[in-house]
Amino acid sequence: MINSVTGAFNGSHDSYVYISTDGGLEFEIECSQMTIAKLLCLSPEQKRRVRLFTHFVHSENGMFLYGFYTEEERTCYREITTVSGIGSKVALKILSSISVKDFIVALDSQDVKRLSRLPGLGAKTAQKLILQLRDTLVLVEDEASEKEDVQTRKTGVSEYSDLVESLVDMGYDRKRVRDDVAKLLKENEMDLFGKSHEEKERFLFSRILKRR
Repeated sequence: MINSVTGAFNGSHDSYVYISTDGGLEFEIECSQMTIAKLLCLSPEQKRRVRLFTHFVHSENGMFLYGFYTEEERTCYREITTVSGIGSKVALKILSSISVKDFIVALDSQDVKRLSRLPGLGAKTAQKLILQLRDTLVLVEDEASEKEDVQTRKTGVSEYSDLVESLVDMGYDRKRVRDDVAKLLKENEMDLFGKSHEEKERFLFSRILKRR
């Protein structure tokens, strides 16, 4: 797995950027137009050393390396591609047409009209995006700065999908359950370290029941 590529930004062409590393390799990386715009806006000094977070795809059509200016954009891309019918190319077109924050706002407000206007999407696919990602990609309030910031909630919640479904079947709200799981995992990280998955599930289940 290639987590990131660090080196000098040598320019771009269409949807590709070129990054040369200290080891003498130059990578051709496909990016969203948002990422490319941010790279082009860097000062000459900043362009000498940039870091792109990457996602590698190996399919029957070849090998592809996708790059993202922030981890947040990469996580958003990965979540988008989990939706049936949306591949890497469409996901990049989506992120080329809307910022991560505005995309999440559209999901949260269930704005089918806005999402359906994005490249490669129609009303049905927009609805699928909302149904599948609204509980995963969220806006989180930054208490320190008292500003609303965008964060992608990849805190291991997906590992507890069975637990979430069980609580939903009991009448709990899916979004609130996922929020609770994410918060409990973060608050009790040290206590849960080294425990088995089953032990963690039992802990989360009991704590969520006590909160209601």
